Amino acid sequence: MRLEDRSGRVPAALQRLCVELIQEGFAINDDVSRQTLLQVVFEDSPLEQYGAWIPSYQEHRAENQYTDVGLVVGVTATITINTRLIDPNLSPRTVLETLAHEYGHHYTLGHLSRGVGLPLSRQIGGKRLRVPPRFYRVRALDPSTYSGGTDDWYRCDAELLAEDYRVLSAPADLARAHRMEDDLPAPGPEVEDFLRGLPSWGA
Repeated sequence: MRLEDRSGRVPAALQRLCVELIQEGFAINDDVSRQTLLQVVFEDSPLEQYGAWIPSYQEHRAENQYTDVGLVVGVTATITINTRLIDPNLSPRTVLETLAHEYGHHYTLGHLSRGVGLPLSRQIGGKRLRVPPRFYRVRALDPSTYSGGTDDWYRCDAELLAEDYRVLSAPADLARAHRMEDDLPAPGPEVEDFLRGLPSWGA
């Protein structure tokens, strides 16, 4: 992982905490980890959100393959932390909570995409692929309510995955209230087992 402070305002101590946060999160299969590269960029982004995970897929396209989806053989991603929107003092708690959530996307969608060979965050046929059925079961999600194609952040399976990762993997002071807790119970042991078992797709 590589960090770059394009804002010039992120203290070295806070950057070290960011590295430690990711290093101390859930471990992932080494073979897959080597093929999912990540950089974290701090910048004054025009985006109206605190952070974003932006993946790029390396795909292998078989000869005579008549589809717009190749087999994913690698994922390179950038996490942007928006220093423009975060308060002027760059609250370490806000920065780290944002990073924990965005890294949750990398840990889940990034590793799943590499593990199963499908670009899970891409729009295909107008819809993003759903996350594994097993996650819907352990989270007791109604597929007619939660999906990968919704514009409703609180009903997006990928956002729920990232929030679950943050709450289960981050230190206690950063794992405060799950942002979907009004609609769902806190993630329990079955959800943690699912996350720790990635990138297995599961039936």
